[in-house]
Amino acid sequence: MKRLIITESEKKHILGLYEGVIGCSTEDTEIYNNLVNNIYPTQLNIAIKWWEEWLKSPITKDKFIQYNPDIQDPNKIFEGYFNLLKNIKIVPYGLCTKLKSNEHYAYVTKDSSPIIYVNTTHTKLDPQSITEIFTHEVQHLLYFYQPLNPTIKIEDCFTTKTYVKGGVFQKLKNLFNTTKRQTNKTFNNISSVLQIPVESAQKIHKYITEEIEFQKSKGKESYISNMNENSARIMGIRQKLNIKPGVNITKEQFMPYFNNLINSQTPDKYFTELNKTDLNFYWLILYWGYKGFNDIDSLLSGLNSLAYQKNKSNYENVA
Repeated sequence: MKRLIITESEKKHILGLYEGVIGCSTEDTEIYNNLVNNIYPTQLNIAIKWWEEWLKSPITKDKFIQYNPDIQDPNKIFEGYFNLLKNIKIVPYGLCTKLKSNEHYAYVTKDSSPIIYVNTTHTKLDPQSITEIFTHEVQHLLYFYQPLNPTIKIEDCFTTKTYVKGGVFQKLKNLFNTTKRQTNKTFNNISSVLQIPVESAQKIHKYITEEIEFQKSKGKESYISNMNENSARIMGIRQKLNIKPGVNITKEQFMPYFNNLINSQTPDKYFTELNKTDLNFYWLILYWGYKGFNDIDSLLSGLNSLAYQKNKSNYENVA
């Protein structure tokens, strides 16, 4: 079944974003028509089919019941999930405006409409990347309706703790020494778990830390750490890797990204490209660093036990 783009009359009432092909060149009009009539419906169908298979799995429902003991009728919730999937529509915007192509690829709003707003200025994305984006956005829509796994936080999987002992002045001294020891321990941990030289682990730590600071300078710190976003990133990665319910994400699947980072002569350019081609990996790797480079094995073990994280987000618009 071909997913319908939102109707012409509906477009006029959606945030003033839709400009159609007014003012477009002939070339842009052809690009736009191909995106909204062919590529977007096809890739959205793939993403929705993936979600339908995920939700049909007995493992998914069993996990939902386990983590939501207070919900009286789980079957009704799942009926709602499937009904939402059937009614998702796309609103395209941006191609013939001055909107910069580095704006969000897509986003959804926290209201009653299952709509994905898609930035059509991103004309060079390959079909699989578009599918990942739609998988990510569908997760947000499902999350606004009812999180699958509200009793476990993804944040807990990423968190490391450092304890500092002593009086006030001793604590200051110990804090410096503890931080230094903790950093060296982090290098050694990354090296051991990923089976790479310590020098390579130091590169990973340095490059990711610098990229985090770069994104923080752009006001993206809350976007790095937003739990709703991290839920969606995990599901986008699962879709990309074709991981079924009950099947684990492994560190071997992250290794190509780490190896490419280690070998990169220009890590800033590598991250820029990664944010285009594998944005879910990109932001999840940054969050890993943001939370202190927790042990990879422990991190993945925690993530593989999760479906979604704890509380519904207060964010009105999420990308």
